[in-house]
Amino acid sequence: MKPLFTGPIVNNPVNRPLTDYEIENRLSHKERSPSPPWYQLSVIRMNSTYLECTDTLFSTKGIMTTITLPLMSMSTWLLVLWGPYTLLSRGPIEKYLSVSLFSFFGGIFLIWLGTYLNLSKECLRYTHTPIRFNRKTRKVYMLRWDGTVMVEPWERLHFIPVPSGFGNWKIGCHRLAKDNNTILESFIMPYMADKDKRFLFSQWEFVRRYMEEPDELPHLADQVESVMAIYDRRETWLMGLKRLWLEFGGGTHWIMAILAFPFAFLFSFGRWVAFHTCWIPRWPIEVEAKCAFFPDDPYLRDRKHLAKPGTVKKPGFMR
Repeated sequence: MKPLFTGPIVNNPVNRPLTDYEIENRLSHKERSPSPPWYQLSVIRMNSTYLECTDTLFSTKGIMTTITLPLMSMSTWLLVLWGPYTLLSRGPIEKYLSVSLFSFFGGIFLIWLGTYLNLSKECLRYTHTPIRFNRKTRKVYMLRWDGTVMVEPWERLHFIPVPSGFGNWKIGCHRLAKDNNTILESFIMPYMADKDKRFLFSQWEFVRRYMEEPDELPHLADQVESVMAIYDRRETWLMGLKRLWLEFGGGTHWIMAILAFPFAFLFSFGRWVAFHTCWIPRWPIEVEAKCAFFPDDPYLRDRKHLAKPGTVKKPGFMR
């Protein structure tokens, strides 16, 4: 049986037992993946205590807003201006048209309402929901959309590769009940790859080694040449443009770089609107206390402390 994840927006059904697929394809916390580790574009902050990553919606944030915002504006304009105008028309023909148009505009209102609900997936909420892996407390913290925090021991989380639509794959994670079989909560890691899962497992291996292999910390830290600089601020328009451009394949080949730019440029405006209608997430004080680190931490990686480019080469299949 295939996993039940259907995409980044649709939630995975919970309060159910694990499927055969989920049991058979669980990723081992202890065993190394065949692919070498690579941090990719998901790290927000890293240090000797914790690794903080983006959520799965971050990479494509703004696409839905770009599509729905014009529809909302147009339907609102029709309802506010044209709807009252037709209702105030005179004459039998005009009255007939008024009834027809009123019904039509009623349908537009439903479209507007549905569009608003879709838009709320990206706007009027957190800019992102961070996931924090604490290697010292052996806990994983995830900030939920409602502001509460999921706290779970690393060893108890059930990770599996799951389809994410359009032939892509991501790493799904289940928080299980005490019976180790009933799913209480699910979330999806930020990493995405096509059917060639070497790229997917390289990103998973980065997190796994961070949590399981202390001797690998220097090597992992030396990989982080770039971070998503959103720990304490909103993403700028230029940052969003670059992130979407890379998401559409702009960093793979010069031809893809040219083809991806118009799409990234278009969606970057919706991304800017989405980020600037959201609020920056803040971890509770008790979580920050358990994740304290020294300011002179040699493995600190954020927008002010990055590894020097070229310190570690990318895996061969990523060049």
